[in-house]
Parts: sequence; structure tokens; C-alpha cells
Amino acid sequence: MTTPEKIFATYVASWLHQDEPVFLATLATDVVIYECYGPCYQGKDEAQRWFEHWHRSAENKVLAWTISATYFDPIQQVHFFEWRFRCRYNGVESVFRGCSIVKIVHQQITLIKEFEMQDQQYRPFMNE
Repeated sequence: MTTPEKIFATYVASWLHQDEPVFLATLATDVVIYECYGPCYQGKDEAQRWFEHWHRSAENKVLAWTISATYFDPIQQVHFFEWRFRCRYNGVESVFRGCSIVKIVHQQITLIKEFEMQDQQYRPFMNE
């Protein structure tokens, strides 16, 4: 049996290695993915089109995606993964931190909800 942590790590690795078959293998047929900046993909077919579109240009690449912490809510049966993401898309490099709420049923991801946080934090009242 594969752990939820391993399943999500495999999903992340599929982006790092641009591996569409592995990406699709992690997803349930009725998966729903909410990206942190608005788009929503319902079903494996839409998720596949998103993955293909994202990697259409050789210029687009996930440069790093590091999972830093994992949590589990036993009541809701969902996992939370904190991470740091770095990519190049359409010639622009971006870095941000985030958290994904992930539901896994029968060894496949059925739901991902992403939330973004700025990579650089600061303490505006530190010197007061």
C-alpha cells in the first residue's frame, strides 16, 4: 500500500520531470484541482489538458517543488502539504510557498486545493 505522502510526492515529481503518465496515474477519474490563483480543473481529462498546455513550451519548467511539512485531519480525511515552488513559465521565473489540501481515495488523488503565500516573509513591527 502506498502512503498518501508518497502519492502526493509522486504527483509533485511528475511536474518536476514533465511525466504525464505518472501525473495521470496519481489522479482519480473524477479529480478536482483548484489552483491557488483561480483555475479549476474538473476530471482527469481537464487535468491532462492543463498538464499538456503547461508543458507545451520547452521554456516552461517546474524548477523545484519541495514539500516541507505534512499534516492529516482524521475527521475530514484530508492531508495538508506545505511546500515551496519555483518555476519558469513564459520566460518568467516565479517562487512562492503554499499549502495543498489533498483528499486521496483508493490510492488516487480526488481533490487538490492549493493556497499561496509569498516566498519572502518580513516582520513589519519587529523594531517597534
